[in-house]
Amino acid sequence: MRVLIADDDPLNRDFLKQLLLSHGYTVLVTEDGLSALQILKQRAAPQIALLDWEMPRMNGLELCRAIRQEIHDRYVHVLLISGVHPDEHRIAALEAGADDFLPKPYHPDVLMARLRVASRLVDGQLSTSDRLLAALREAEASPGGDVAVREGDTVGYITFCQGRVSWAYVSQDTSSFFVQLGKELNMNEGSVDSVLQSCRDKGTDFYYELVERGHASETELRSAIESWLRRKLEQICRLAKADVLFLPADRTEEPVYTFPLEAVLPKQLLSELGSTSQTRPSISTQPSQTSPPNSERTEWERVFVPVSAQETQRFASIHHSMQQIPGCLGTALLDMGRNRSFGIHGLLPQVGVLLKELWLLRSLHRPGMPLDLSVNQGGLYHLLVAPPFDTSLVLVLVVDGSKGLFGTARIRLTQIASDLQLIEE
Repeated sequence: MRVLIADDDPLNRDFLKQLLLSHGYTVLVTEDGLSALQILKQRAAPQIALLDWEMPRMNGLELCRAIRQEIHDRYVHVLLISGVHPDEHRIAALEAGADDFLPKPYHPDVLMARLRVASRLVDGQLSTSDRLLAALREAEASPGGDVAVREGDTVGYITFCQGRVSWAYVSQDTSSFFVQLGKELNMNEGSVDSVLQSCRDKGTDFYYELVERGHASETELRSAIESWLRRKLEQICRLAKADVLFLPADRTEEPVYTFPLEAVLPKQLLSELGSTSQTRPSISTQPSQTSPPNSERTEWERVFVPVSAQETQRFASIHHSMQQIPGCLGTALLDMGRNRSFGIHGLLPQVGVLLKELWLLRSLHRPGMPLDLSVNQGGLYHLLVAPPFDTSLVLVLVVDGSKGLFGTARIRLTQIASDLQLIEE
């Protein structure tokens, strides 16, 4: 496994290089962030990057953002190291797209454990396309719902109504839909603001005002919306190591403009959708009777090996209760003592984001009362709860923090953790 080390301190560079070489890694080194980016953009570049926070020309945080913005043909696992303000830097690092963060000083064994996890994830990395295509096909066949795609802090939604695409959203977008659509119609922001003001004054629809004021014909407007949707889907499809889930929703009122999936799907997926639509089996909602081969597992399943379907079924009621918590996006029930999972559902962050907290929870837990930790990533809360008895099980819940339900979710998850004792006995 090849690793890039970027650090401007020659002593640190040499120490890390010798440490990794002694454990069988192939190592490339550089002393500044800009050189590191140039190396990572090359063909056959390392897929693991060990970055120091303070570097000339481009620091570790800036480099991490650049990696996520400029490298789309493969995924680079980024571990940022910092010795200043570790708590503040850790949050900033994860928000910038880092997979892991290590504060100084650290024990070499801790670093090597993190790299072993990174190596497992990179070795078994799956293409998102198969999972995304499966979710898109499921959405097409449904009355309505959202295909939700999440990579780190970036969340994308593709909204379907009656089997057609009606909307798309990417959380990292900084400009509004109105401005983006205006650009598709060659409008400047002043003209867009004028149309929006007219909508507020008259209580009319934005689409209606665009046509009424002569900015576009109906045909041109529809073409612009289709082009905008295609750009959003291209952004979502570039999330190279994403969690994907179809979330059904009742939608009886059809939007003004909807589009068939093939009209807005990026070219790299369009051919796959056409070639596989007749040959791929339908998606089963029943639990698998055997664990999938390692090459087909998700990153969570490669770190926490799934138990048999029979064992998972024992905890079906626990997963059902967690999924009923308002704002729930994803759940997991993990055995931290044996690195096993008793079920993983929905959208979870990358394993590296929660692994440190999971092991911290495990080390702090004592029988007698529940223990919980939480991680806030871009408004999504990851709640981890260890039950109030002697067990190595940990419950994981991902909650949409924008709905203001964190406190309620935490209380309910703690209650559910207590119910585990009845099943364990």
